Amino acid sequence: MARLSFDCAEVGLAMTIKSGDFVAAKKILARAGSRAVQDWHSDQGTGRGHPDSDGQDLINRCTREFQQTDLKLVQDGSLSKADLDGHFAMTMAHYEAIVAAKKKLGLR
Repeated sequence: MARLSFDCAEVGLAMTIKSGDFVAAKKILARAGSRAVQDWHSDQGTGRGHPDSDGQDLINRCTREFQQTDLKLVQDGSLSKADLDGHFAMTMAHYEAIVAAKKKLGLR
């Protein structure tokens, strides 16, 4: 009997993020200045890791936080609008932290 092979993400199944990877992603975001990671409810997961939705929620929260923080700095005159990536509305350092955390979490 032949075994079928498929990518769980392709068929819409929830993937699990290892707890160590989740903690590492939080550290990446914290080093970039996120305060939202301090408010995160738990590092424990389910014992089998964290669902993808936890990882995506963390990324979404930090993205909004970085965008709001950087926009406020522009409005206060502490940062030039030219320092923001126009598409992502955040500094390159914040964007790179988001990308690194997503990679650590295995998110696209």
